[in-house]
Amino acid sequence: MSKIIKIILILTVAAGIGLALGFKNREVEVQVFAPNGQTAETSFVLRSSQLDQSSLSQQLENLPWFISRASAITAYLLMFVVIFWGAGMTMGFIYVIANPVEAWVIHKYLSLAMGATLLIHILSLLYDKFINFKIFDILIPFYSAYKPLYLSLGIIGFYLLLIIIFTSLLIRLKLPRFWRATHYLVYVLFIFSIVHGIFLGTDTKTLAMRSVYWITGVMFFLLLSYRFYWSYKNRA
Repeated sequence: MSKIIKIILILTVAAGIGLALGFKNREVEVQVFAPNGQTAETSFVLRSSQLDQSSLSQQLENLPWFISRASAITAYLLMFVVIFWGAGMTMGFIYVIANPVEAWVIHKYLSLAMGATLLIHILSLLYDKFINFKIFDILIPFYSAYKPLYLSLGIIGFYLLLIIIFTSLLIRLKLPRFWRATHYLVYVLFIFSIVHGIFLGTDTKTLAMRSVYWITGVMFFLLLSYRFYWSYKNRA
């Protein structure tokens, strides 16, 4: 199987799961500001069937929210695959299904696809009318009043991803030790992302999404543990 087919297959599976889970009915939490300045949270159910309404303006108003959720889930799944693939390249087990050159190309383009999908997630939030994020809300940590800690973890995670991608593209061969050190940030990125998704994602209450977080979270912990055990054993 060629590397192009493998990349397309992985992207198709991740995008398929993202679309299937992202376009589900979900409960949306919205902050309501009272006249005295205090805030209270209320909720309502936004159904994917609303996209079938006859009014084009209503369809366009609802669509960014679903795109945001679907792209976020897809980016998260791609991130998990990229981490698993990268660790597999380091420890060698990924070469059972791909040779070294092929594995590197797949890792590179999956990482870029993850970055592009995450960018779609961020940009689509600007067009969502339910929370009305502004550009500074989604680019500056702790700027927004909407669940600032969990939102900021996602923002910081985005900047970590940019560091990882650009150092990989620009200085991997020139400064390999520095590149390797910055590449460990991917583990921090995953932790930030899963916390961001669990506590900020509106579909965390669904069994399907909770299962995704449990499965990927447990596998990440096992992979990380074995990765550092492998490094310690090979240094001895």
